[in-house]
Amino acid sequence: MLRFIVILTVLIVLSGKVFAGDSSDVVWQKDINTGSIGVSISPDNTMLARMNRQGAIDIYNFETGDLIKSIDGSQETEISIKCYSCLDFSHDGKYLVGAKPFFNKNSRWVLGLTVWNTNDWSIHSSYDSLANSFQSLYALSCYHNSNRVAAVVGHDLSIIDLDKKKVINTFDPMVMWATDQLEITFDDKYFITTSSRRDHSDLAGASAIIDTDTGELIKYADGFPLKTLLTKDRLNIICFYKEGITIRDYTNIYTIKYYKYDFNTVRDAKISADGQYVVATTGLGLYVFKVGFWDTPYTYDSDMIQSVYFDLSSDGQYIAFGDPLVLKPRWETVLVDETVPSERIKILYCSPNPAIINSTIKIISPETIQAEITITDISRNHISTIYSGLLTPGKNEIPIDCVSLSSGMYFCNLIAANINQSVKFVVDK
Repeated sequence: MLRFIVILTVLIVLSGKVFAGDSSDVVWQKDINTGSIGVSISPDNTMLARMNRQGAIDIYNFETGDLIKSIDGSQETEISIKCYSCLDFSHDGKYLVGAKPFFNKNSRWVLGLTVWNTNDWSIHSSYDSLANSFQSLYALSCYHNSNRVAAVVGHDLSIIDLDKKKVINTFDPMVMWATDQLEITFDDKYFITTSSRRDHSDLAGASAIIDTDTGELIKYADGFPLKTLLTKDRLNIICFYKEGITIRDYTNIYTIKYYKYDFNTVRDAKISADGQYVVATTGLGLYVFKVGFWDTPYTYDSDMIQSVYFDLSSDGQYIAFGDPLVLKPRWETVLVDETVPSERIKILYCSPNPAIINSTIKIISPETIQAEITITDISRNHISTIYSGLLTPGKNEIPIDCVSLSSGMYFCNLIAANINQSVKFVVDK
């Protein structure tokens, strides 16, 4: 167990370019004020599901906004749903998994799981007591590459095989007290949990990274974060707090940047499927970051956004809120313009990252300049020189052959004139 240790902190007031959204960004919108707490887009971008606090679910045609199906909630129960990650489609779109109140064997209401078949909306399976626990569900998230769902129940983390209709594993990593947020990395290797609720446990108010196969606690941090994300390249940990955002280096656990909010608190946040962008909502608008460009956050300001819970489409072009509201923001107007040369030569990023066979380093140059690009290991030992020659004005792309590289972390280094820059990349075979 390794606590996050703050070695270096750079404080920046969260600011940058503000992009005002308008009606031209709206794909469709419904005027429904029923306290939506969950929203999910199907993997093929054909359906949108939303849930209210009574457990009622509406399924819409994602393209047109036409209502496909309404699933009634449990109006007769004595509880309202207080699960803040309560609705998700399976990775292949066969199932919709949602929170549902049950009257358990101890004669009290608890929050469990129900799984619906999306071909006819019949109930596939239900789980009112996961791993013999009579405590309530706090969060759920479907895997990205298999038909499994992870569920936080009390202080346990249960894994359900949706096809087999059974709980296949249960972990108790000792940091699950008060956990109410759950994410799974895109490679399904890690759970990212956040405990933002304050209770009597010393482990409440923590975020954790947990191995999905063993349940081993990899890292955790305290400080009552509202949401925690791990970038797709596993180089940065992003913690959202009431006062600001902390960007941490994953390997050395030091704080790279700290942004103080200048107008509102983040309520929910996600990483785009391509791993390039972090999007966070405040209930009044959005923060948009390009991964690696932490100095230039942008805000998407729109009075159309009322819900704090959202989902991103798999292609990254759409964002859906539980109002329900579907937007297609003009992201290209707020993101880093890689085609316009900056005042000095600069590494943009390596992609793909992590890499298996090959990757590409992207560099922007204001002029024709002699440069050398090398690969070093994490200890800065020279491995190879992949390019030596002229870079042209604008964007330059240099291939990186990863076939001979073992799995691990490396630096790609740019040496030109009086400039020496590096960017980390990961080989994951």
